[in-house]
Formats: sequence, C-alpha cells, structure tokens
Amino acid sequence: MNQNEFYWYLVIRSLIEIYKIPPSTARRKTIAYRTDWEDLCKRKRMENLIYHESPVQIASEIAKKELRKSHLIAYQKLEDRPLPKATVTRLSKRWAYTTAKSKLKRA
Repeated sequence: MNQNEFYWYLVIRSLIEIYKIPPSTARRKTIAYRTDWEDLCKRKRMENLIYHESPVQIASEIAKKELRKSHLIAYQKLEDRPLPKATVTRLSKRWAYTTAKSKLKRA
C-alpha cells in the first residue's frame, strides 16, 4: 500500500471508528470525496494538496462534524495501530475497480 492509499485507509477508519459511520457508507463517501478532490486538483495542477490535511480532518469534513480534541486523541490511537495485511489487498483492489467503473459511467 502506498502513502496515498494508507492516507485514505485512515480516513475510512476514522469515519467508522471515531464518527460511527457504517463501513459501507464510510467507504462510499470517502471514494466519492477522493474522486472529486483528485479531479479538482488535477485540473488545477495541485495533485498533492489534500495530503497536507490530517486524515481525521478530512473524515470530519466528510462526516460533517466538528473536529474535537477527543477525536484527535482517538485518531492518534488509530494511527498507531499496525495495519492488517488483508486490508492492503482489499483496499487497493476496491479502489482500482471503483475508479474504472466510474470512468466507464462518464464515457
């Protein structure tokens, strides 16, 4: 898993564990947010701009919740945990499939 995939993994985990959003909804909202943001950044030639924000900040924006100190503490614990191996494969394959699928719809 590259740095960008790990970043989005942390956004999804933050939505699920900190903001208590169901996993399927967290994934769907994150993929939509990521796709929109990356498209905007490519058009403006600022590809890595979003990666200057913390994943929990992006999660709070997606969840439409104010970022609180308790969220930051919970996020620190989340960030310190080891990454499950199954997640690496599943996340990468899902992103590739979803991206390809959305491009087909636009064509």
